[in-house]
Amino acid sequence: MERRVKEPTKEVKVDKIPEPEVKPKEEPIVEANVDPDAKVWWKKMGKGSLRFNHKIIKPGEKFRARPSEIPPQFRDLIVPLEELASDNTVIPEAKAVKAEYEIRPRGKSKTLFDVCYPVGKDEDGETIWKTINDKPLPKVTAERMLSGLV
Repeated sequence: MERRVKEPTKEVKVDKIPEPEVKPKEEPIVEANVDPDAKVWWKKMGKGSLRFNHKIIKPGEKFRARPSEIPPQFRDLIVPLEELASDNTVIPEAKAVKAEYEIRPRGKSKTLFDVCYPVGKDEDGETIWKTINDKPLPKVTAERMLSGLV
């Protein structure tokens, strides 16, 4: 049997590996869209992710959507990266409706009461009442609760 002798490996000298040139990314400057409802680039700001259009958008993620698809309530979390054609949308202010609270007896009881407000009407035209308190209250307590609400 013949014995194999291991030959010494030759050392290969390697010069410095040239580092690849890193070019900074240039954000494209995009002019305002002509079509007011064309898709534009948006960026999610802030913490947490957002479910939008059957997708999960993570913080800092960029995505495309139409301005009409983004609700005005999310405009502080989702910022457009391009100029919008018409950003002069006026949101109508909702008027506060003053609730009319009333003290009503609980069932046939003459000592226990509920603080209620009207919610609507049933088929017969009778008013449907919603109670605020969980348990029936004595009249004095119900009146104190009513004075705190008004």
